[in-house]
Amino acid sequence: MARPVPTKIAASAQPDLFNDVPEPTRGPSTTAADLLASATYKVQRKLVGRLAVTDEAVQQLIDALTLAPDHRLTAARAAGTLGVPTNRVPMMVSQVAKLLNVEGYPVVSSDPATQTVVLDPALLAEQYGVRLA
Repeated sequence: MARPVPTKIAASAQPDLFNDVPEPTRGPSTTAADLLASATYKVQRKLVGRLAVTDEAVQQLIDALTLAPDHRLTAARAAGTLGVPTNRVPMMVSQVAKLLNVEGYPVVSSDPATQTVVLDPALLAEQYGVRLA
């Protein structure tokens, strides 16, 4: 008696949970990525010189501020975003402000009354030519 020859089964039209990987989507905010890619940011980075704040930290902070209500973050939330202790937030924000505040215009600032970090999105768009997400 002859053995049956195994045949390949046609691929199913049903999606496979483990093999179908969706295309990665762009994050919720591209404003910070556009900021870091801008010519003005690169010039500012050279002018300011050496800073403890990294481009990654700037991107994380701007992304968080862009998505935050009223473009404000509490010191605790900014600390969590930057991955630093709360007592280091003022130093980090002052460095980000030094980097982003072109000609003294406050793109990023601290509000001592409410102890929040504030982003001026219109000024960010004007100074750096980025679109707001």
